[in-house]
Amino acid sequence: RRSINLQIDTNEPGRIIGYHGKVLKALQLLAQNYLYNCYSRTFYITINVNDYVEHRAEVLQTYAQKLAIRVLEEGRSHQT
Repeated sequence: RRSINLQIDTNEPGRIIGYHGKVLKALQLLAQNYLYNCYSRTFYITINVNDYVEHRAEVLQTYAQKLAIRVLEEGRSHQT
C-alpha cells in the first residue's frame, strides 16, 4: 500500500479544510487522481491541516462515548 501523508500548518486552516472537511476531502481525491494518472498506481493521500485529523477523531470519539452512555442510561437506541 502506497501512502502519502502531508502535514500543512497555516494561519487559515478553514480555507483548506472547508465546511465539515469537504474541501480537504476534495484536495485528497484530486491528489490521488493526479498521482494515479501519472504513475498508474493507487496512492492513499492524507492531508492533515493543523492536526485537523487528530482533532476530528477526538471529537468523534467523545461524541460516540456520550451517545453510548445515553443509550445505556435510557435503555434504547438512538439515531443521529
